[in-house]
Amino acid sequence: MLDSSKRDEANLAEFAKQRDQLKTSMMTERQSQVFEDYVMAVQQKMKNEGKIKIYDAVLEALPEDEEPTLPGGLNLPPG
Repeated sequence: MLDSSKRDEANLAEFAKQRDQLKTSMMTERQSQVFEDYVMAVQQKMKNEGKIKIYDAVLEALPEDEEPTLPGGLNLPPG
């Protein structure tokens, strides 16, 4: 059984070395999520306004192993 009274202290020197890298990685991830949310909101708004036409026949004609994509390489959301 493990001794739960032992505690490993954080290595602050190692954290300081990686802090900028971690911060940059987290910022990039957050920016990507915000942009994706923005694109999805604009796309939904345009669909509701009738500015985007979905051609179901074209989507059905795609091979099953090929996922449809948006211009610029953006992927459609699952579902």
